[in-house]
Formats: sequence, structure tokens, C-alpha cells
Amino acid sequence: MGLVGNTNSPVSGMTITAVLFTGALMRVLGYGGPSGVAAILGVAAIICCVACTSGDVCNDLKTGAIVGATPRRQQIMQVLGVAAAAAVMAPVLNLLHENVEGGIGGKELAAPQARLFQALAEALVGEGSLPWDMVGIGAGLGLVVLLLDTQLKRRGAGFRLYLMPMAVGLYLPFGIATPILLGGIIAHLATRGAKGDGERDSALHLGVLFASGTIAGEALTGVLLAGLFAAGVSKLTGLVPDSISLLATFAAAIGVLWLYLRAAPRRRG
Repeated sequence: MGLVGNTNSPVSGMTITAVLFTGALMRVLGYGGPSGVAAILGVAAIICCVACTSGDVCNDLKTGAIVGATPRRQQIMQVLGVAAAAAVMAPVLNLLHENVEGGIGGKELAAPQARLFQALAEALVGEGSLPWDMVGIGAGLGLVVLLLDTQLKRRGAGFRLYLMPMAVGLYLPFGIATPILLGGIIAHLATRGAKGDGERDSALHLGVLFASGTIAGEALTGVLLAGLFAAGVSKLTGLVPDSISLLATFAAAIGVLWLYLRAAPRRRG
């Protein structure tokens, strides 16, 4: 399968690197203040978009090669897709920012990566401060993890210490980190009896597709709710009792899991 996924691209790491290098350059050249912060974040935004688009292109070209599509037609559709996303993204973000309590970056629409980029940019141009001792400890810890993982790889160990998931998990909110951990445990249990990487990947692919669909559904539902709020529907609660709403949510979650388990292939042997 041509299942690659854009999250396999280290977008956050590349964006942070762009913030650090651009901020260091701004500091050397003597630029500071709000304009310096805006310049750093502008460069980082371009790098982030380039990394995301390149990951998407690699994913599509690989899938196209498998199914026999021509690169020329794929690239034409890529250009159209980027243009369509650019036209749609701004109004959708404005809709969410103006109609969700706290806006983007608030409690309901937390943006930990964006806040991290902002804090780094402000500290590099003198508009803010960072606990640089913690940054140094994090860098040292990352180096130790890399050295340990190198040793595990040389020994052919089945257990590895991957730095990227660990680093991402450190700055994500606990509300996100917990389901990621549970998902990893479920994936491990689901593939524990797999024979070889091929069978393991085959068992995980449907789970990845299912999870991708739920993420997309959640995002579309959020946009729909923001649209309803903009149209004058202030809240949907109160239409049914809270107990019934909670029970319906739990039943829906169980139903979705049952449908997935029913559709999942069974390993033979």
C-alpha cells in the first residue's frame, strides 16, 4: 500500500529549526521588537507549509506509482489542491477563531506548537524569556536517547528508543498525550502475534486509515459547530438531558469500535 502519511514528515522539528536559525540571524543583524518576531514567524510559516506540502506530494506520488497514475497529472492536481486549500483555509480559520470561546490558542482550540514557536521567537529577539536551563537539559536528554538508541540498533534489539515521539510528547498537552499512549499500547497488542514486518504493517494500515477518518470527522464537526454558532445557534446543550447526551456519546463510541472490529481482517494461522 502507498500509505505514508504526512505525520511521518518532521514538520514541527523543521519549523523549530527554522525559528532557531532565523532568530539567531535576526539577533546577529540587530533586528528586534515585534517586527523581528513577525519576520521569524513568517519564515517559519513558509518552511512549515513547504514541509507539509512536500510530505503530501511524496505520499501522493508514491501512491500514484503503485496504482499506475502519471506524475504529470498528479502534479497538476497538486497545484490545484494547494490553490484550493489556500482559498479555503483563511475563512475557515477566521470562522473558528471568531466563534469558538478563546479563539485559536485558547482552551478549546489549544495550539501548543504555535505557542512554542512564539515563545522561541520572542526570546531570540529579546521580547521575552525562556528557561534556557530546561532547553539545555532537553538537548542533553535528546543526545542521551540518541546514543542509547544507536546501541540498541547495533545489538538488533526489538525495543527501540525513538527520539521524535518522545520529544513531541513532552510539549503536547496531557489530554493529547494520554490517548496517544493508549493508541500505542493498542497497536502493540494488535500486532503482537504478527509474523514479520509485512503482516504487522498490514494489521496496522486499517487502524491508521480508521484513525485518520476520525480525525478528519472531528475537524469537520468542529467547523460545522462554529458555523452553527455564527448562524446564531449559541449552544446545542439543553436540547437533551446531560445524562442522555453522555450515554449517547458512549454508545456511539462503542458502536464505532464495533464496526471497526467487524471490518478488520482476521489473521489466519
